[in-house]
Amino acid sequence: AEEGLARRFPGRLHLDDYTPDELAAICEMTSRTRHQREFEPGLREKLARHIENFYWRDISQQNAGLSINLTEQALDRQIVRIVSEHPQAFAVGPSGGGGDAGRPPAFV
Repeated sequence: AEEGLARRFPGRLHLDDYTPDELAAICEMTSRTRHQREFEPGLREKLARHIENFYWRDISQQNAGLSINLTEQALDRQIVRIVSEHPQAFAVGPSGGGGDAGRPPAFV
């Protein structure tokens, strides 16, 4: 870092990193508020252990951003699973649910 910057701002504030439990709670809140998804019972505790076991090196670099990224990655994987398990619901065309004669449905 630039030495002149430290000289101009001598006071520093140190904030501790979030704990895995706190990061799991942020994931749960993000899931609920941004994506309208609820955690199943016990998931928050499992997620905290998962974060502690597999992401402990990333916590100091990403902190709360780690929670956001994990939540969005999980949502992306859920969407892929749903689409792959129910492709007919997302098909466009006469036999699918997407409209008639291969045209996409109109938005009203």
